[in-house]
Amino acid sequence: MKEEMVYLDSSAIIKRYIEEPGSLEIRSLYKKTYAGEIVVSHSLWDVGEVLGAFDRARSLERIAEDDYHTVKRRFLNEIRLLSKQNAFTYLSQSSATSTNTVTLLYS
Repeated sequence: MKEEMVYLDSSAIIKRYIEEPGSLEIRSLYKKTYAGEIVVSHSLWDVGEVLGAFDRARSLERIAEDDYHTVKRRFLNEIRLLSKQNAFTYLSQSSATSTNTVTLLYS
């Protein structure tokens, strides 16, 4: 049974799919998720924020058009896969504040 639940906000989730400072730490969390050590969670609100950030990155030419479609597909498919493995859950925003929150801030 997975003991620890880690809440990822949208800024942390994006680091999973678009390389930026903090991406290595987020990849490490997902490795623990796939190993069954933790459960990753985020809110439904975060889904919209992440998809919007992907679109913004495409508009600003931080990612190419093909990469945009790839990261969007990977993100949505990963939610489905982890949900089937009971390694992912959605939390309400009020629940999210009572779990471990991962926010990586860089100046």
